[in-house]
Amino acid sequence: MVAALTFSNAMFDAKVSAIWSDAWDQEFGNGWAVAAGVTVNVGASSKFLVKGAYGAAPWVVGTTGENAIDYADQLDFYEPTWMVMASFIHNMSPDLWVSVTANYISGTDYNYDNYDTALQAQFALGYQAAPNFWLKPAVTWIHYRDSDGYDVWSDWVFTLRVQRDFGDK
Repeated sequence: MVAALTFSNAMFDAKVSAIWSDAWDQEFGNGWAVAAGVTVNVGASSKFLVKGAYGAAPWVVGTTGENAIDYADQLDFYEPTWMVMASFIHNMSPDLWVSVTANYISGTDYNYDNYDTALQAQFALGYQAAPNFWLKPAVTWIHYRDSDGYDVWSDWVFTLRVQRDFGDK
């Protein structure tokens, strides 16, 4: 079951959503999460987004967050996980945008019952090289720590997304 409530006007967009599934996993039980987010228009060409989520680990952190935490430890799917994120995007022109994003994830470690946290910061660009053809390089810094201090690491990740859109966008 999925439910969402949205609101939109000229100044901001807001959304609150929830999901629940009794068929998620026989071993870990029901899957569930709640999330809320607000996007505020800052001038004619910039937006600021704040988002948070709470629930079963895979439903809250998604693939990127799960990979960051599972690199060292595995999250306990019986215990709730939470995430907060903030992002600022500025459109420099119709064909070029820049964004800065940070998020924080916290969940319970499956093996040791301590808290795993991951802090991620990202700088990204989007450039439309041809109509509907985007190049999107990004640099991401990830810092991981568990509460007992045993696993602590940081890493840098560079990605280049090449995206072709079809149809009207």
